Amino acid sequence: MVSNNCIKGVKDMYTPRKQMCPNRAPKGLSLSTREGKLTADLGTNVTFLVHLDESLGETLLAFQGDSMRTNIQLDFGDGTAVSYSNLSWIEEGIRHVYKTAGIFRVSALEENTLGFYTTTLYLHVTCAVEHVQLLAQFVVIKNKEVNLTAVVWPIHSRTLSYFWWLGNSTEPVISLDGSISYTFTSEGMNTVTVQVFSANTIVQDTKMIADQGVRLSRGSAIGCSVSRCANGR
Repeated sequence: MVSNNCIKGVKDMYTPRKQMCPNRAPKGLSLSTREGKLTADLGTNVTFLVHLDESLGETLLAFQGDSMRTNIQLDFGDGTAVSYSNLSWIEEGIRHVYKTAGIFRVSALEENTLGFYTTTLYLHVTCAVEHVQLLAQFVVIKNKEVNLTAVVWPIHSRTLSYFWWLGNSTEPVISLDGSISYTFTSEGMNTVTVQVFSANTIVQDTKMIADQGVRLSRGSAIGCSVSRCANGR
């Protein structure tokens, strides 16, 4: 500190001068979205915020243009990534648009000559399902396992929840896959309903499945979608 009472000849000796901060390896990097959410709608801008440790951020700014440079890399998890060597370019966030639905591993890397630090988040990019079709056998054999499949449109990846209502069950079987196996243990007509949930939207389809012990009459509509049967198709 320079005193205001310094006499001539001493002033130059104690004149303040800028000192370099000590070199430090990266630490304390954090990554988030501007909205603070881990979900986003397909086709919308997602803004990622990269926060550096405050004390280290000051060090890095002091070394801009000097031998200790920092590099920030952001991998969006969909095969694209960006890299910045100027910290001021990321102050307002980094924008990205996802072209497909899915769960993406987004990672940020901070690196300088002394080391590196990484952090990760998992972003769920969703799109509403418009239609689902339940595929199943018309007739099944009692106590024999059968496959039930739900085909959705548009095609999604890993962002759907399936609720299967089987026979007279009061609780659904929940899965993250559009296909399950099930064994019908009682003879007669069995109702199967599948509901698909995505982006706050639920669609469903229902089929009637007959046990092998049931005699089918000519022209029976067993196995067709309830909605289609109602329309006479």
